Amino acid sequence: MSIVILLAGLAPSIVAGWLLLRAIEGGAPSLLRVEHWAMASLLGPACAMLLAFLANVTVGLPLSRLGFLSVHVVLLGLAVFAWNLRCRSSVSSVSLVSSSPPPRWVRITLWILAGWTTVKILTLASAFLFLTPTFLDDSLDNWNLRAKVFQHEQTFSLSLPGIAMEQQAIDVTSYPPMVPMLKAWLTTLGGEWSEPVANGVHLLWLLTSIALVACAVRRFLSAPWAWLGAYVLCSLPLFLIHGVNTYVDAFLAAHIAAAVLPAWLALRATDDAARGSLLRIAAVMTALLPFTKNEASVLYLPLIAVILIAELLARTGGRRTANALAWYAGAAAVLALPWLVYKWSHGLAFGNAKAVSDVALAWHEGVLQAVVVNTFFEGNWLILFPLFFVLLAWRARHLIRSPERFPILFVLASMAAQLCIFLFTPLAAEAVRQTGLARGLIHLTPIIVVLLLLFIHDTIRPWLPVWAKRSE
Repeated sequence: MSIVILLAGLAPSIVAGWLLLRAIEGGAPSLLRVEHWAMASLLGPACAMLLAFLANVTVGLPLSRLGFLSVHVVLLGLAVFAWNLRCRSSVSSVSLVSSSPPPRWVRITLWILAGWTTVKILTLASAFLFLTPTFLDDSLDNWNLRAKVFQHEQTFSLSLPGIAMEQQAIDVTSYPPMVPMLKAWLTTLGGEWSEPVANGVHLLWLLTSIALVACAVRRFLSAPWAWLGAYVLCSLPLFLIHGVNTYVDAFLAAHIAAAVLPAWLALRATDDAARGSLLRIAAVMTALLPFTKNEASVLYLPLIAVILIAELLARTGGRRTANALAWYAGAAAVLALPWLVYKWSHGLAFGNAKAVSDVALAWHEGVLQAVVVNTFFEGNWLILFPLFFVLLAWRARHLIRSPERFPILFVLASMAAQLCIFLFTPLAAEAVRQTGLARGLIHLTPIIVVLLLLFIHDTIRPWLPVWAKRSE
C-alpha cells in the first residue's frame, strides 16, 4: 500500500516535470530518455512543493489533501501550456551512436552486477525505509518532525514542538521546507501519518542519482562503462547507506548533479542549439538548489555561478555568456528568490542551523588528521578518493584546458570550502568525532564518480578493446 501511495503522489509532479523539461528544451531536445525522467523526478516535485509553499504563505491555501491536489492540477496545467507553447519537435530525447557490442562474458558480468546491486538496494531500502521506524537525529528533529507539523496543522509553520520561539530562527526551522512538505503531501494523500510512505521517497532520490551518473558516463563512453558507473556509485558504502536512510544528503547530491552535469555537457557541445538547451536546463536546476538545503545557498550555488561564468567567458564569448546568464537570473528570480525573500523577511538563519554571521573563526586541532583518515583510510569510500586524486594529478596536463575543468574546479573548490569550514568553525567537532565529516562529500559523489570513470578510461585507453573505448 505504501508503494501505491508513493507512486500516486509522485506521478503527477514527475509528469509535470517531464513536460516542463520539454518546454525548456524547446525545439532542441538534449537529454537522453532515462536522463529526462530522472531530471523530471527532481524538477517536478520541487516545483510542486515550491508552488504549495507560495500558495500557503501568500493566500492561505491549506496544506490539506484538496490544497495539495489543487497545486498539482495548477502545475500540470502550466506544464501542459508551456509544453504546447514551446515544443516544435516530435522528438523528445536524443539518441547516442551505438558502440561495438561487448563480448558475451562482459554482458553476463554486467547483468550479474546489476542484479547484485538491485538486491542490495531493495534489501537495505526495505530495512531502513519501509520496516524500521525513523531513528536518525536529523529526521527526528527536522525532516519528519516538520512534515508531521505541516500535515497536522495543514499550514507552513516555523513553530516546532520542544523548540523555544527565540531559537526557531537559528534552528532547523530555517532549513528549506521542500523535503518535509513533500513528505507531508504523500502522507496526507494516504490519509494518516505513515513512516514507510514518508521515508520511501528517499529511494527515488537514490535511483535518480544512479540514473544521472549512468547517463552522464554513457554520453562520454560506451554502454558497459555506464553500467559500471552505476555499479561504482552503489558500491560506495557511505553513499549507499545514505541513499537508503532518512538523511537528505543523497537528495542534495542528486540535485547538485542535475545542476552541474547539464552545464558541463553544454561546455562540451559543439551545436549552439544543444548548448543553449542544456544551459537552460542547468539554469532551472541550479535555481532550485536554495529550496533543497541551506548548504546549497551558501556554498554550492555561488561556486557553480562563479566557475561557470568564468568557463563560459573563456569558451563561448561575451554574448553567449550574457544569454546564459539571463536564463540563470530569470530562473533564480522565479525559483530561488521566493524562499530567500521569505527567509530574509522572517530573520531565518543561513547555515547549518547556525547563523553564518555569528560563526566564530578559529583554528581547531585534530581536524586535518580526522579528514585524512576518514577520506583515505576508512571504508566509507573504499579507494574512490585516493584513485581520483592520483589520476587527476596524472592527467592534469590533459585536463587543464578541457571542458572537464568546470566539474573538476567545482569539486575541488567545494571540498576546499568544506575543509575550511571544519578547520575554522565550531563544526570542527563534527570532523574530529566524525559525526558529520563525510556527509558533505556525499553531495559531490555522483560528479566525482563520472569524472573518475573518464580518468580511468583515458588512462588505460591504449590497452582497451574496441567495444570498451570512447563511443565518439
